[in-house]
Amino acid sequence: MITLLKQAAELNLFICLDIQLAIRLANDENPLLLLIFAILSAETRAGHVCLFINKLQPAYLFEGRKTEIAFMLWEMAGAPDIRRIYTELKQCDAVCDATQSVAKPLVLSDNKLYFHRMWADEELVDDFFSQNLLEDVDEQRLETILTRFFAYSKTKD
Repeated sequence: MITLLKQAAELNLFICLDIQLAIRLANDENPLLLLIFAILSAETRAGHVCLFINKLQPAYLFEGRKTEIAFMLWEMAGAPDIRRIYTELKQCDAVCDATQSVAKPLVLSDNKLYFHRMWADEELVDDFFSQNLLEDVDEQRLETILTRFFAYSKTKD
């Protein structure tokens, strides 16, 4: 699996950091965990907060690019179904459940896998907004601010 991950890095699908982090977290060279952890690292570098477990399929890997190596990696990982993916993650020493009080490097919360820090930050944001601190919102002003900072395009109905 590590050889295939390095080939993917040569194609700029991963960087060495993704692979080294996966090796460190997987400990036992479990091919499935190596692949998942490398993908999580790459997704985080791309600006994503987490990895959606239900999207772990060959067609999802690398956003549909380089499908040949994506399928090779998937086969090397044992072409797992969703149940096996969850089982492997739950048995991994580097992964904790969102309800556990012990801190581990990775958090499995519902159908998402996070780095612990990203999960904790998302929880803080969720807590802030769930306290209803923003009762009177000027929607026009809010739209102006969000557009300025997050520049989204409106789709026509």
